[in-house]
Amino acid sequence: MRFLARWLVALSAFAAEPQTAVVTGRVFDVFHRPVPYARVVTIDRRGERLIPGPSSAVVDATGMYRLSLAPGSYQIAVTPPPHELDFCTVFPVYFPDTTDANQAQAVVLHPGEIRPFTDFLLLEVESHRLSGQVTGTRRPGAAAIVLSSMSGYTDPLRKTATDKQGRFHLDHIPEGAYKLEAFAPIINADGPATVRGGAWYGSIHLDVRSPQMSGIRVQLRTRPR
Repeated sequence: MRFLARWLVALSAFAAEPQTAVVTGRVFDVFHRPVPYARVVTIDRRGERLIPGPSSAVVDATGMYRLSLAPGSYQIAVTPPPHELDFCTVFPVYFPDTTDANQAQAVVLHPGEIRPFTDFLLLEVESHRLSGQVTGTRRPGAAAIVLSSMSGYTDPLRKTATDKQGRFHLDHIPEGAYKLEAFAPIINADGPATVRGGAWYGSIHLDVRSPQMSGIRVQLRTRPR
């Protein structure tokens, strides 16, 4: 009798919980190559800001991803991998294959649903190159560079590090408005995923239109305590 009562309680608890839904698909570039380590995320809107939600899935070496979500309505997008691609494309890409968040289609999921073929194609656009130098530190050393879009999407699009003289360059940048931030010092200047940090900080806004923008200067200043 006790076993039956426990079984009924467990069954009731299971029935009360929403069954997870699953979204699957592929992420390929315009050359029909998979884009491993890109991330498929839900997007939360907060006014004009577009913020990656808590749920995400990493694209595997074959271009596949599997994203588990609670039942509901979602805006889903692809965000860039940590490494630089060998062509220029716009991130994030919203389902179905648009870079305009206002044109994104909601993905509505029911309890226990498996939604296949939610695919993304990354299109090639005109490439731009940014180069310049970070100045203002008391002694030479590498600084972290973080490039973010001014379109409303809040996460960084590209991260890199300067050389010891503060020089940097970024290739395959799409046309648009950006915020470029610099941080120093950094502990590991050789790693591909440079993060924010350091006692010195500087930023500028860039309107990228010409194929090459050189001579960019970012002046570092001591962060207020």
